[in-house]
Amino acid sequence: MRRLLLMGFMVAAVSPSGAEEQPVMTLEQCIESALSANAKVVVADEKLIEKEAAIKEAATGFLPKLSGSGSVSVLLEAPSMIMEIPMMPVQKIQTSARDNYSVSASFTQPLFAGGKIVNGYRIAEQARCVSEWQLKAARKDVTRDVTQAYYTVTAARKSLVALDTSIALLEQIVKDLKNAVEVGMRGEHELLQAEVQLQNQKMVRQQAANGVTAARGRLAVLIGKSINEPVNVTDSIVEPVSFDLPELESLIGKIGTEMPELKQMDHQLRILELSAKIAGSAYWPMLFTAAGFSGQVIGIDDREFQDSWSLSLALKWDIFDWGAALQKKKQMLSQARQLNTTKEEITKNMELAVKTGYLAVKDAFDNIAITRKSIEQSRRAYDITYDKFGQGVVPNSELMTAQSTMLQSEIAYYKSLSDYYSKRADIEYLFSSK
Repeated sequence: MRRLLLMGFMVAAVSPSGAEEQPVMTLEQCIESALSANAKVVVADEKLIEKEAAIKEAATGFLPKLSGSGSVSVLLEAPSMIMEIPMMPVQKIQTSARDNYSVSASFTQPLFAGGKIVNGYRIAEQARCVSEWQLKAARKDVTRDVTQAYYTVTAARKSLVALDTSIALLEQIVKDLKNAVEVGMRGEHELLQAEVQLQNQKMVRQQAANGVTAARGRLAVLIGKSINEPVNVTDSIVEPVSFDLPELESLIGKIGTEMPELKQMDHQLRILELSAKIAGSAYWPMLFTAAGFSGQVIGIDDREFQDSWSLSLALKWDIFDWGAALQKKKQMLSQARQLNTTKEEITKNMELAVKTGYLAVKDAFDNIAITRKSIEQSRRAYDITYDKFGQGVVPNSELMTAQSTMLQSEIAYYKSLSDYYSKRADIEYLFSSK
């Protein structure tokens, strides 16, 4: 009978109210929504578009440049000169027209730049690779954060259900105690103890409800919804069947190939190497060819268009720059050494973090079995205590303790599940392809 009563309380507790009848979102749906709407991913996507445009811009350095100009000038008075010839009247002679027209165009093609143009293009390509890994990092971050938030919400809701069930049981116990006190079978102090515990659990229940609201708000923000927009998730957490993570050595081996932070550093090192080459290209001459055209309208009365063409091969060489190019190159190489040292240190720290995280997941997995066993034992202990309480063998305080222990074991079980999936999400960050 007590088991049926307990099941009835649990069914009533998990039945959704009309105000919360929202479509239930799975973890995969939440992640998909976050990847399409989360600000971090959107910004990373835009950054990749920016770098694609930068590559196209750098590619224009290989192509010829065509430029042109034209001018029209209109004078208030036509230019003239006074000519005085002996024995002749003074003459005013117009030297040019009031309006003048000119046009020019130039065509320039670089032939050799000491590697400056090609290395600039390669830097743009490496910058795009950095952005690609930044996008992968953003997607992995969001996937991990959503996973952890999702299971936090689920565990909080399950804990709330456990509290509702416990409160319902306590209310029934209080009701039974009131009847027992009226007939003189139990003391009033036992009733007061039960009522105090009931009020305490109602207070804890209110705090837990606020926790659920906060957790759902965080999940809503992560998946691109308003903080006040309800996000309904499933009321169940599937217990893992086995510990199926790859071996620790395998995970550590993935650090250099899968960690976005380290891969970004690889491309940043390449950018610094190419920047050093660009600085060194200052020692080489720049060779380019140029073609030009210019024309203008000349004449006063019989006006005509006069044009001219030119073709040239130019060489520019900075023979002496007081060591500016050399110092610039030294700066780039120094920055590369600094970054490489930083990368080595980060790699060591990540190896330690992976090992620590792996062991944390293993502990969390083991805790699931422990807390599940604790639920079974606490429920059995409650049943035995309840029977003895009904027989008048044990005091009410023991029943309250058994009831509280059963509640805490259920909350601990759901927390252990949430901890497992949360810590697993930290490790899966290493080898997730999302």
